[in-house]
Amino acid sequence: MAKRMLLVMKVLPEGTEVDLEKLQSEVEKYMPEGFELQKNTFSTQDLAFGLKALKFRCFSPNQEGVTDIIEKALGKMPGVQRAEVELMSLTDL
Repeated sequence: MAKRMLLVMKVLPEGTEVDLEKLQSEVEKYMPEGFELQKNTFSTQDLAFGLKALKFRCFSPNQEGVTDIIEKALGKMPGVQRAEVELMSLTDL
């Protein structure tokens, strides 16, 4: 199997009223082609004043520009302020 990238993603909602469970159920629909959500990796991270971020892992092709591609795609989700790659690593998984 060819090497691919493992990404740790953080999705920041627009506010505390955004339902993170609903957001989680929408993530796979917004994954760009060639990206694969790693199942059962969702968690939340407390930010400030009751605001929480949604975190998860996914796989991407080993190519240039993958961070821009996924950040832009997930940033288009309703209720999302922005998405960012927290960590990326080359993997054989």
